[in-house]
Amino acid sequence: MTAPAFGGEVSEYYQRFRRGYPPAVGDALTAAFALTRDDVVLDLGCGTGQLTRVLAPRVGAVLGMDPEPAMLDQARKAGSPPNVSWLLGADSDLDALTPALGPGRLAAVTVAQALHWMDHARLFAAARSFVRPGGGVAVVTNGEPLWL
Repeated sequence: MTAPAFGGEVSEYYQRFRRGYPPAVGDALTAAFALTRDDVVLDLGCGTGQLTRVLAPRVGAVLGMDPEPAMLDQARKAGSPPNVSWLLGADSDLDALTPALGPGRLAAVTVAQALHWMDHARLFAAARSFVRPGGGVAVVTNGEPLWL
């Protein structure tokens, strides 16, 4: 068995040194998807929650979902607004959310700096069924990705 790619000190460094997102990013997403305090957003591949925490004051609930337990542990340690829930899972697990969320329940699905880890076609097809009219999927970056 291989060690998690983002476990241990990697997740600690990720929390400490990864650039966050300014409030303007939350403002842009709020405007683009007409987000309100009645909405739920899924931040997929949330890592240690940099974007999750920016979205939290703007919506009713944010689900921060990541496949690495150590990343979610760091997200919890960094502080969680009361309307944030951290979920262990990946883009391949979206179908498992269907019974809990139902169709059209999400205002948006956000993916910040993690799209390269995901099956794009499957993600966008699965997300379509979860997103309410006027909502959508936002791929967010905070600068040019290092792999480019």
